[in-house]
Amino acid sequence: MKYIAFLSFGKDSIAQLIKIKELGLPLDEVVYVDIRYTPEISGEHPTMAAWIPTAEKIIKEKLGYTVKHLSAQYSFREYFYRKKQKGAHVGEIYGFPFQIGAWCNSRLKLDVIKQYENSLHDEITEYIGIAADEVERMFSLRARATDKLHKRSVLYENGITERDAFDICKPYDLVSPIYGITDRGGCWFCPKQRIYSVYRLWKEYPEYFNDLKMIEKDSRCLMLKTQSLEDLEKRFIGGYIPKQRKPRAAGNFTPRRAANTKEVCIPACAEHEGYKTVKVKLQWVCPVCGRRRGKISNVRSYDGSLCLVCDGWINPCGHVDKYDAVRDEAASNGLNPHYTEGDL
Repeated sequence: MKYIAFLSFGKDSIAQLIKIKELGLPLDEVVYVDIRYTPEISGEHPTMAAWIPTAEKIIKEKLGYTVKHLSAQYSFREYFYRKKQKGAHVGEIYGFPFQIGAWCNSRLKLDVIKQYENSLHDEITEYIGIAADEVERMFSLRARATDKLHKRSVLYENGITERDAFDICKPYDLVSPIYGITDRGGCWFCPKQRIYSVYRLWKEYPEYFNDLKMIEKDSRCLMLKTQSLEDLEKRFIGGYIPKQRKPRAAGNFTPRRAANTKEVCIPACAEHEGYKTVKVKLQWVCPVCGRRRGKISNVRSYDGSLCLVCDGWINPCGHVDKYDAVRDEAASNGLNPHYTEGDL
């Protein structure tokens, strides 16, 4: 078994790395997929790109981990001008990707990871930094696991939220300065970024903006969905300043909206003696497939001949929630801070 932690240098992946060290969990490699705009220019926001070497040094000195860099065979700009070999647009250049199913995510990141893992010829456990309040992402991650490719999030397993991740990183000086600029990191040429991020790029890194504006003229798709960069620049010059989303700095962090939760009364333990119950809060989605759990009703739970009336439900997806698994979930989902499995 090979244990690999994937690092983006964002707060969640770094917090997970710290927790792996603190908990003494197995780890063979720390891997960063280094996306390039050109072979010479990083795809990371310039602020993040400048900070990453500092972060790597701290990680080495304080945690003892060396970060392995992986990159795609071609950079974004090189792929941009490569011609498609199949499909409805054979012979056309890739150009800017669609916002849904973007080719850059697969070509520059996912394919790189897959090729590397296949080269190891071993069973693999991936550590992915997904916080406890990112329920939908966690279900999506689990859905991609296989018998030989296991996917874990130490943050999710230990009820660590995005807010908590900042607190874990701060003592190590590992909170990226990117959070003082934008709420999330990412590539500076990403078609999914907010217009305010494009405005900052135009204002602070005009050479990057101008290059995107130039290559957009060769693309079948615009970089942004609604308007060209040339038209957007005219608005910027005319005084238009897009609305800024509040950056996710540690002191003014607003958590993501949590998935729908419900409080249920369940047996406190397997040997409940007909009266031991506990009330816990759960994300009201199936932990297997992510679909909504069923309607709550009164049911009977038996400890031998002793009967306990408590809450139960039947999931429309067909997956069965057993009380022992529900107790484990309640102890680790971050919604029941004072609960541990077996509490009354």
